[in-house]
Amino acid sequence: MKRVLIILPDFGFGGAEKSAAAVSRLLAQKYFVHFLVFNERSQPAYPIGGNIHSLQVDGGGGFLNKVVAFITRVYRARLLKGKLQIDVSISFLEGADYVNFFSCRGEKLICSIRGSKQHDPNIVGALGWLRHKILMPLVYSRVDAVVVVNPSIAQEMKKFYRVSEWRIVPIFNFYDIPALQGVASEPLEADVEKELETRQVIVAVGRLAPEKAFDHLISAFNLVKSRLNNAVLLLVGSGSELEHLILTATKFGLTYQMGASLPLADVCFVGYQKNPLKWVKRAKVFALSSVIEGFPNVLLEAMAVGTPVLATDCNYGPREVLHTDNTCGLLMDVIATGTAIDHPSHGKWADYIIRILTDEQKRNELITNGYQRASEFSEEKISPQWFQLIEKICP
Repeated sequence: MKRVLIILPDFGFGGAEKSAAAVSRLLAQKYFVHFLVFNERSQPAYPIGGNIHSLQVDGGGGFLNKVVAFITRVYRARLLKGKLQIDVSISFLEGADYVNFFSCRGEKLICSIRGSKQHDPNIVGALGWLRHKILMPLVYSRVDAVVVVNPSIAQEMKKFYRVSEWRIVPIFNFYDIPALQGVASEPLEADVEKELETRQVIVAVGRLAPEKAFDHLISAFNLVKSRLNNAVLLLVGSGSELEHLILTATKFGLTYQMGASLPLADVCFVGYQKNPLKWVKRAKVFALSSVIEGFPNVLLEAMAVGTPVLATDCNYGPREVLHTDNTCGLLMDVIATGTAIDHPSHGKWADYIIRILTDEQKRNELITNGYQRASEFSEEKISPQWFQLIEKICP
């Protein structure tokens, strides 16, 4: 039986972490699976398949400390690969890709690319140049397979990072839809749930980070609120932008609160939720306002549990999921990070949100078609591609 190692920087609660956990559970059905993180500062946010290992190396501090940490990670990962006699090693996220590549002992290497590198606003400066021009071409053009979650990333890999087409393997994220629906049905507090049934609820889920553009969503919501007084915005997630988002809400005269208790404020910062889908399920609209995505898990999850969606046409993901015909979800103009908070597109966003809230025929169309589209990404349809890939590169 093959031995597979999955490498992830840490146990976060983002899309890459969720996908890595899902792949580990899938592959554990057929192989010996081991799951490796750089450190265990947090506990797994999602169930993991296989045995968990930690390199016990933090990455903080100055440049020299980061170099020492990287070398230590590579050394310990190499030792672990030898001890476990790994046949195939799969890494998620760029930092893990480097450790995977430089710790290779002859096993087959797979890098799973979750989002755009060219449009990532965090890859900047001299270090960004080094990553774009040296490190990423070196690694991605030499591993045995580069798994991408949408065709646009595949084109990016070929054009900018010298990756041969035969190395690139498109595999979309996959979902256990009955399980998602079960999780989404978990109850909220009875009084809150009853109140949400009477309100026009818009929900967004994700890290409170600049690339999620929640400040622009709040601005658009302000226009919605001026026309539909019983509208409420739920922001599910935590992050560094919380104070900025509170100031944005205050600027527009919107009330806000931490959590969601009665009486509900205009904007509720619900915080990190282990089960965000129970909030998504109670909403009448799910909004994704991101500047950049790879393959937005929560967008598909919202569609799978029957919540109509709208999303920015950002690089990449929403267009691949929703297409451009507005039949299973509405695509909105993307607004760049740092753009003035009174952007003209906010009016279009508000119009789209209000259309879903008030046009029952369109709403039902989006719910029906959205669920059908989400079903195309079921575990049964997508997961065999992972087994086919591993058997191909490691017969």
